[in-house]
Amino acid sequence: MDKLLQKFNDIKLEVDSRSSEEESEQTPLNSFLEYMLEILEQEARILPNPIVEYTESKEGHIRAFAIDEEEKRLDIFDGKYLSGNKIENIPKSDIDKSQKTLRKFLYDFESEDISFFDKSNKKKSIIMKSLKKSISDISMINIFFITNGTTRLAQNM
Repeated sequence: MDKLLQKFNDIKLEVDSRSSEEESEQTPLNSFLEYMLEILEQEARILPNPIVEYTESKEGHIRAFAIDEEEKRLDIFDGKYLSGNKIENIPKSDIDKSQKTLRKFLYDFESEDISFFDKSNKKKSIIMKSLKKSISDISMINIFFITNGTTRLAQNM
């Protein structure tokens, strides 16, 4: 348990540091996802070069994604960052809500209801064009929920 608590505190320090250094748009959750995706990418557990950029549709949102055009695969990432000083349980309803907003985003996107994107944001426009170009060929979508908390399922393992 001591190692787990130390890792929790190490992650919290890194995220807090990134959130305070970065531009004002950088939230603790985005910093957390960015940091965790870097680790997962180094360990080759996810697709390379994930894009961390919060983008919303009318009904849903997406925080980060990675595309492999050869495998025709889309990985989508969301999560919950706990800023408190102890490891807490993440309710299943939070995970379900996240998956629901991701599905709504994909539905909006696939049905080409994308006129609401802020076209003045060049970075977001490029990301949306890239995603739009690739999504019609996607045959597999993986959804990852990343947290520094725990779940009742994980506690029972």
